Amino acid sequence: MRNKATSYLRKPKIRQSWSKYNLFNITQVRLPYTRSRTFFQQKWSAKSLARGYHGEQVRESQWERMFSRRLRAVVPMDPFDLARNDGSKNAAGRGSGMDKGDMFQVDPERVMYATGAPKDKSLRRAGRLRRRMGAKSKEEKDGEGEEAKAEDQEQKKEESKEGEDPRQMLKELLSGAKGIMTSSGDLLPAKRRQAIRAFQRSVKQVLSRSSTTTTMTDNLEAQFLTLKNMIDEDTKRAAEAAKRAAAKKAEQAAPSTESPSSATEPSSSASPTAPSPSSTTPNADTTSTTTTNNNDINNQTSRDSKASSEIDDLAASLSDVELADYSPADLKALKLALEEIHENPIDSTKPYATPWRPRDYMSPFAFVPRYLEVNHNICAAVYLRHPVARPGRAEVPTPFNETIGGAAFAWYLRRR
Repeated sequence: MRNKATSYLRKPKIRQSWSKYNLFNITQVRLPYTRSRTFFQQKWSAKSLARGYHGEQVRESQWERMFSRRLRAVVPMDPFDLARNDGSKNAAGRGSGMDKGDMFQVDPERVMYATGAPKDKSLRRAGRLRRRMGAKSKEEKDGEGEEAKAEDQEQKKEESKEGEDPRQMLKELLSGAKGIMTSSGDLLPAKRRQAIRAFQRSVKQVLSRSSTTTTMTDNLEAQFLTLKNMIDEDTKRAAEAAKRAAAKKAEQAAPSTESPSSATEPSSSASPTAPSPSSTTPNADTTSTTTTNNNDINNQTSRDSKASSEIDDLAASLSDVELADYSPADLKALKLALEEIHENPIDSTKPYATPWRPRDYMSPFAFVPRYLEVNHNICAAVYLRHPVARPGRAEVPTPFNETIGGAAFAWYLRRR
């Protein structure tokens, strides 16, 4: 659709546009006054009107080269006779009766966009933002991919040049030691950190030498493995100590979480069968740990039971809906609605409004001419023949009558 600023209402310009303003201008078009004008002026005004509507994007020189003096026309025939007789008797044994023409096809998405209703401002803004973010992420991915490819190529070159270089092995050992220090440096004891730093210094000293042997690298590699094993043992011990500390804290916090019924019971001296306090302390510790575990289990089971109850309620609500309560017309309408949703879904990535619906004010322009054989399923058509002129009717749609068309045709005849 053209800009609203170019669709004047006071002095309208008739164009081939589906704009509602242009449609209003077509309904308000009036023929020019020709009684007091010369034939040249009549031809020029008719030419200007026809050229503004038919092929405004074509230059005048191209239009003059494409113009043909030969006006295709046909003899008027009775349409009722044509409807009664399809021509099969006359064409029997002499071919199919239709000449082969050119076939052209359009992308269905472009057709849906051209004939569909446009999106509103909020949806268009969201689409622009989504495209910008997608372009940025694509550029970042492309940049990361190029950097990764460059790094891989550099690594391959270094590997091909060095091969099994002992210096490369030392660099890998040094990077491994640095990784251990950065990842778990706070958890390691001071003695282990000192050993790792000493190992790093020894590796750097070996790397600073002009020549390194495989025996030196083997010794350093053995040292690195021993340090790594010792660090693993230290981390295991630290984890076990943390577990024990957590268990002790849970045991200490258990007496405060006992039930109030146990606190209101009579003392051990009042009950003849109550055991001594010294004998109940270890049992209290064991029961406290079991109560915490039981609480966790009860919470989990309560959540599971709640979820299962919600599922049961949903199933019960669905089972209450009986199809017998609805009439056949309601069921048919529901089926049609589901089929329409399946065939015409909502897709925010499309450039047109979804579900698809035809554009407003489209009916005056949407038609299939007689010289085309159209397949709407694949958006393809066969150009059967050239448009022809008939008395009182033209196969090329135009808002002007035959007076304007004849005068415009006569304007281009004088130039040949």
